[in-house]
Amino acid sequence: MRRRPGPDPDESPSLVPPRRNPPTAVATATPPPPARDPHYPRGMNRVQRISAGLLGAVGVTAGVALATLPGLGLVFGPLLAGVGADALCRGFAGRGVMAQSRAWRRKRNQRRAVARAARHTPAA
Repeated sequence: MRRRPGPDPDESPSLVPPRRNPPTAVATATPPPPARDPHYPRGMNRVQRISAGLLGAVGVTAGVALATLPGLGLVFGPLLAGVGADALCRGFAGRGVMAQSRAWRRKRNQRRAVARAARHTPAA
């Protein structure tokens, strides 16, 4: 039987030490997440809120006026009014209509859960 040509096996009498030190447990911990940039504010400032409120008021007014027109006004009027209402809500609450309604729903459900837990707690 013939041998396949290939690299010759290493015939040195001892094992060769590794070229670098193996990793230790000190350096394998995951680093903490980066902190939020303090120079980039979270949310809108007062000027942005006022401008969003004014833009929303104009959008709702224009949407209602456009909805009174026949034809495409019946399609684009409520759409423009909805976008204006979202901008108006962002101006007042700092978040959009859907996020604000989720927050209100979450708060209502928390109040209900507390009341339900108080009702079902046995009196000592």
